[in-house]
Amino acid sequence: MMKTCTLCQVLPDDLEKIMEDKDFVIIDVRTPQEHNQYRIKGSVLIPMNEIPSKLDYFKEITREKKVLLYCRSGNRSEYVARFLIEQGVEKIYNLQYGIIYAPKKFIEFG
Repeated sequence: MMKTCTLCQVLPDDLEKIMEDKDFVIIDVRTPQEHNQYRIKGSVLIPMNEIPSKLDYFKEITREKKVLLYCRSGNRSEYVARFLIEQGVEKIYNLQYGIIYAPKKFIEFG
């Protein structure tokens, strides 16, 4: 389905495939305040500033799963993705253009 790559960019239109794929963990790297306003259904919040302290978590989870990172516009999540890859973490994907372009049916509010 999805190729292996150093940093895979996932387009918002591909989010439906990701949501159906049980091999993905979806991680929001925004702030808790942003996450509480709206988020992709089923996503886990790990704010960008906490990523360095969670390296062991990412290395463990990516043994069996792929990770899709997202933020508001795709910039912070791409930065985090590149950081994780530099740290030796594999199977990292970035939601290009972020949650603002994600199909609304995958967004939950409040």
